[in-house]
Amino acid sequence: MNTHRVEPGQLLAPYFPESSWRLLDMRGSGVNNTTSFIETREGRFVLRVYETHRDEEKVRFEHDVLLRLAELELPIRMPAPVRTSDGNTYVRTPDGKLAALFRYIDGKPPDLGDLGQLRQFGEATAHLSRALASIRTERQAAYPPYYEIEHAHPRCSLSQLLELCAHPPAPFDDAGLARMLAELVPSITGLKRELPRLGNLPHQLIHGDLNASNALADEAGRICAILDFEFVTYDLRVMEAAVFLSDMVRSGEAAGSTLSRAEAFLTGYCSLLELTGEEIEALPSLMLLRRLDVLIHFLGRYWDGIDGPEQTMRQIASMHAMSRWLERNEAALREVLERGTIR
Repeated sequence: MNTHRVEPGQLLAPYFPESSWRLLDMRGSGVNNTTSFIETREGRFVLRVYETHRDEEKVRFEHDVLLRLAELELPIRMPAPVRTSDGNTYVRTPDGKLAALFRYIDGKPPDLGDLGQLRQFGEATAHLSRALASIRTERQAAYPPYYEIEHAHPRCSLSQLLELCAHPPAPFDDAGLARMLAELVPSITGLKRELPRLGNLPHQLIHGDLNASNALADEAGRICAILDFEFVTYDLRVMEAAVFLSDMVRSGEAAGSTLSRAEAFLTGYCSLLELTGEEIEALPSLMLLRRLDVLIHFLGRYWDGIDGPEQTMRQIASMHAMSRWLERNEAALREVLERGTIR
């Protein structure tokens, strides 16, 4: 939980040793960082404090990828790390956290109920995927691929999650949650059996966390930027689309609406990037894998004392909803995949 805020002035001197600045806004951004918006004579910037780790190698890898992306001519913008006066791209807060400064990108969250914006998001995703495929870095990726789910969080293994599903402790022993956890066991064990096959699909660098909160649209409604590369890593190429499609399944939304939005995204995505038949076949399983990874992530955060149990409870319900949705709609989804991925 982001309870301690660092004053931006403590961190800006290495970037602007002779410049005045003004704090425009300060907010918690998601659950993994705290964000401040800064105005200086040099323009607007975003100051980001990493809240869930203090690993310099993770930040170095992320920034190395972003600096290489900045060298490419792309139709969408990405965050550009700013170097300090001594050439670094991050600083330490007084209490040891990592922080970085990025150029501000103007825009607003896209409306992913709009089929036109969804097609554009698909195109933007494909542009990014093609760019990331061209990047080579000697640094080691900090995060494992999604299919190495046993390494998703150091405090939470798959066997520990299955034990929790079978014997939920307080506060997860509520009757409704306990039922959901018990019903997740076949989905988790079935997915586990598929992991060796999934690991043979094409690999490259991926953003790994594409959703509406990590993108911006301009005043005309065009997708203009993709943000938050904290989890960039080497993984399955198709996992980029699977992450987005997984987050598109909303509790209570009619299946037809979800499928229409999925088709719009895939139409844009596959207009610029051709998936293999094996990648298309794997998408439903990878959508479920995304939800499993998020559940493990938040359970680990709970066990680390970073979050209360509410986030984990929401992710249990979310994965349960995804599992049930796929049981009811996988055949219809595969028809959409076939239509949306034909170039």
